[in-house]
Amino acid sequence: MVDSFLSIGTTRRSKALLYCSDNSVLNYNRSMTYVKNASGTSRWSKPSTGESSWLEYWEKQTGKKATRCGATDCHSTGELVGGHVQKVFGGNEIYITPLCKGCNNRTDNFWVDTELVRVPSGL
Repeated sequence: MVDSFLSIGTTRRSKALLYCSDNSVLNYNRSMTYVKNASGTSRWSKPSTGESSWLEYWEKQTGKKATRCGATDCHSTGELVGGHVQKVFGGNEIYITPLCKGCNNRTDNFWVDTELVRVPSGL
């Protein structure tokens, strides 16, 4: 839910975007978040909550099946992982979202349109 906004902008395709104060953006009823891959998370091979992978953890928490990479400039349906990401302007919290292996190794900031699930505390 949008409770405030920072500015109105456009993409290269001239679609209207609403930038929100919580670092997300709404685009024609599709929510997107600007993220970066979190560093130093490879030591967490799987969640401490019993799932066999971070992708399974994301699926269990959202009730959805991961079918594609969440990066808006990719959307590959190849081998997916539960990528550890952080909101670019959103503090130090770490989230899981489906990414292809290529996007899971990106060093730039990028938009995702898949749900972010917070990593459980106590890792």
